[in-house]
Amino acid sequence: MLASTKNWLCALGGTLVALALALPAQAQPATGASAFVDKYLPADAEFVAAVNVHQLLNSALVKKYSLEELKKKVQDNPQAQQIIKATGIDPFNDITTLMLAGSGSGRPASEKVRFVVQGNFDIDKIQAAAEAFAKQHPDALKIETQGSVRIYQLQQPKMEGKAEQKPVYVAFVDKHTLVGTPTREYTVQTVQEAGKEPTGTPNKDLAAARAQFTGQESLWIAGLITEEMRNATKKNPQMAGLIGKLEYFAASVNLTEAVDVRVILHATDAAGATQVRKTINQFKPILAVLAQSNEDLAPIVNEILNATKVIAKGNDVVVSLTITEELIEKAKKKE
Repeated sequence: MLASTKNWLCALGGTLVALALALPAQAQPATGASAFVDKYLPADAEFVAAVNVHQLLNSALVKKYSLEELKKKVQDNPQAQQIIKATGIDPFNDITTLMLAGSGSGRPASEKVRFVVQGNFDIDKIQAAAEAFAKQHPDALKIETQGSVRIYQLQQPKMEGKAEQKPVYVAFVDKHTLVGTPTREYTVQTVQEAGKEPTGTPNKDLAAARAQFTGQESLWIAGLITEEMRNATKKNPQMAGLIGKLEYFAASVNLTEAVDVRVILHATDAAGATQVRKTINQFKPILAVLAQSNEDLAPIVNEILNATKVIAKGNDVVVSLTITEELIEKAKKKE
């Protein structure tokens, strides 16, 4: 995606993380993740991604290797502790699902991005905290109302040597859903459309990519191969040949006692899928050679490459990999 989208996503991610700390306990069950994504997926979306936060934090690997460290970082962060003390919340149990969807990447005039957080919100408490913050920091947060929608306009501070970030417009759909977009109009539209029947039909290729997931994965992304993507690879013949044969992609990561990675590349036809598979397999020995520059990591990289399976099935190329706990332990010993 282009710089404008990257800047907006960085700003949105930071501000939503800050707001996320204001969630009270008792998140909704993760079983609703798939329905939640479908409910807020725009009909004109070209990509959609989701993080199943509940599943991720409760996975065996995260509990064993990362959870305590993450909790300590929050505990040692004075700002986070100030928010937690003021709201009485547990940030590790409150957010269920994060979703990002959009269209128009590379076309600023039509670029639309929507970020949605599923959880359980004490809106009155958050509103009171927001009003207090806005009085002290009017340049960082403005609160306005359009109709029945209360909008929080968040502005990231300008960093020296960098262009000013565009504001993010955040609003609550209800006590379970927070949305954010780069314009107040799109935020209001998202709130007003929530709960209504979709007015359009999702792109059939994106629907097919989305159908690859159950909603129980730790994180996943699905997207169309757009003309902008094809144009961006024209200067690289090998990459252009690869992208030119694809219609959509879908990728997921699932954390349990291991890390399961699955990528599906859907080609225009079976012959294209076969060619894509051959191209991917050509990269594996190149990566193995590059890994030799680090004698500690080379054996681990080789194990990962050997465990990576690439098959062509009809119009699909399926890349799959399981990273075992044993391999994770080997990598940790090399740190």
